[in-house]
Amino acid sequence: MAEKDLYNLSKIFYYFRERYYNQAYVTAHEGLKRFVNDGILQFYSALAQLMDVRLHESMRELEQLRNKPELTVATLLALIHAHKQHKTPDREAISEYEVKVKELRKQVDDTALFYAAHTLYIIGKADKATEYIERATKQNPTNVFAITLKGWILIANDIAKESKQYFDAALKLENNFPDAAFGYAKYREIRSNFSQALEYVNRILATKSDYLPAVLENMKLQLCMQDWEQCEDVAQRAFRIDSNCVEAHKYHYLYLLCKEGNYSDAQQAFSRLLQAIDISEPKGAWQYYEISQVVARVCGRNPQILQQSELLLQRALEIDSANPDYLIEGGYQALMANKMNEAIKFYKSAAKTQGENMAAVYGIIHCQILEGKYAEAKQQIEFQHEVQSGNAAKLHFQIHFHFVLHDDFIKKILYI
Repeated sequence: MAEKDLYNLSKIFYYFRERYYNQAYVTAHEGLKRFVNDGILQFYSALAQLMDVRLHESMRELEQLRNKPELTVATLLALIHAHKQHKTPDREAISEYEVKVKELRKQVDDTALFYAAHTLYIIGKADKATEYIERATKQNPTNVFAITLKGWILIANDIAKESKQYFDAALKLENNFPDAAFGYAKYREIRSNFSQALEYVNRILATKSDYLPAVLENMKLQLCMQDWEQCEDVAQRAFRIDSNCVEAHKYHYLYLLCKEGNYSDAQQAFSRLLQAIDISEPKGAWQYYEISQVVARVCGRNPQILQQSELLLQRALEIDSANPDYLIEGGYQALMANKMNEAIKFYKSAAKTQGENMAAVYGIIHCQILEGKYAEAKQQIEFQHEVQSGNAAKLHFQIHFHFVLHDDFIKKILYI
């Protein structure tokens, strides 16, 4: 059974957490070579396809797994999410599945509750996963998977300080469970105790030296401790395990850019980074977006580097053109490049896609101020005060921190 291979399962969990959905799919299939027709690995394979927006394939596989007792609720939750991703969701099917979920969740055991909670956690609904994981751990306090997931859910819900006890408990039950060790390391990282976080990551490497998730966490923690040279050494170690490892290419690129200031080599590293994403995560819009964000923040407005950042973001938008976060980032980067008209288009598109997105509204106001359209900016702020009358103080606070206020006249506009 797949549950016996803690390292492979933890690797799948890791890739889901880091949003490397194609890698989660590949790892699940590697596991299926050893555990042929294993339902759990088939489920995670289908879920990875779902998160990678391969809807038809994932839904077909999920339907085939619905009758497995431990996966009944999890598959239904995944199918509900899949239907909601369609341009024209099947409301009747969604309602039918939701009724079945309400009925079944009261009957299933702790294992089924764990997989249901994990599904919700993966699709970005950690708050809703809480109910399931609470019931799972109550039913079986020694379910190491459930206890560990409870820690991760607490971190996702910004209650990290309570997560430590669950990772501790999981490691006492199974000291070779990488996912629990990663959880404890993450808890320490959040508390800025990087050396102790590294200690737990290294415990995994002491058992399995070529375990890529642990190598990557080691690399990230080296940078947290501002040890660029060691970070680069570990990135090279990751390349020896997987030459197309996106995280290693990202950190190597940043090393050349930020530590070495070697723009020529960084250009070559950037090309290899793009190639690695194309191979490892061809639909990885999030990866393009996240790396683009980082590059834009460290580029120092260097036109060459900013162009690379824009290219990454363009790739993200080609995959998911209606994502408001990507559009807002496009506005930010266009402003950095002094492309005012493009910035306004990005912010307006984001506002149109998600009307209540205040970051898009702030972006539009910012552009109006930079263009000297103070009356329009004032009108927009007054309108926001009106529609958010109950949150006027909060609005003032948010606007204050959104802008860099150099001009006294601008200050007067913002503090009406």
